[in-house]
Amino acid sequence: MLIDFFLSLRNAKLKVSVREHLTLLEALQAGVLDDGAAGGSVDHHNGEPGAEWLQRLTQAFPKFVWINPEPQALWSYRQSIALIQQLMNQRMYPLTLPGLDAAMRTLSR
Repeated sequence: MLIDFFLSLRNAKLKVSVREHLTLLEALQAGVLDDGAAGGSVDHHNGEPGAEWLQRLTQAFPKFVWINPEPQALWSYRQSIALIQQLMNQRMYPLTLPGLDAAMRTLSR
């Protein structure tokens, strides 16, 4: 899975530095997507909360968005979504055509 991800970055001919690759690799290995508490998700034990990893990612990649597959109508009912939306500086978009269009406009600025 990680190899496929990094190959897709290379094949897309994106300019990604070694530092950015390492940041991504660390985040993926650590299970960035956890409940925000130290100790990690049900699959991983992390010494740091996921929020710290998300902050590292947003610092390493100044242009970022979060594409959320959950229906946007449910976002206000999910505490974890509100937390991620805050950590992503409100750069969360629904996985819809208009959402993807808005996300791409944000990334192109």
